[in-house]
Amino acid sequence: MIGPTETRFFQRAGMQRTAVGQAAKADAARVAEAGYAALLRGESAVIPGAANRLQRLAARFLPDLLLARMHRRIARPSS
Repeated sequence: MIGPTETRFFQRAGMQRTAVGQAAKADAARVAEAGYAALLRGESAVIPGAANRLQRLAARFLPDLLLARMHRRIARPSS
């Protein structure tokens, strides 16, 4: 599980003018390294970065409707 990663996804999805599209993103090579290291350790998932771990924890306790609204807000194009 990862947060936004610096790839061409946001450009291809037309999301450059969204909050998540403009936010700082994780380096793709570092994300891949973390995933590969977890694989070698026999782990089925890895959550690199404190912010991602905090988001995962919050998602366990927040209602789905609130999470959906939060995701919609960061994915909505700015005017």
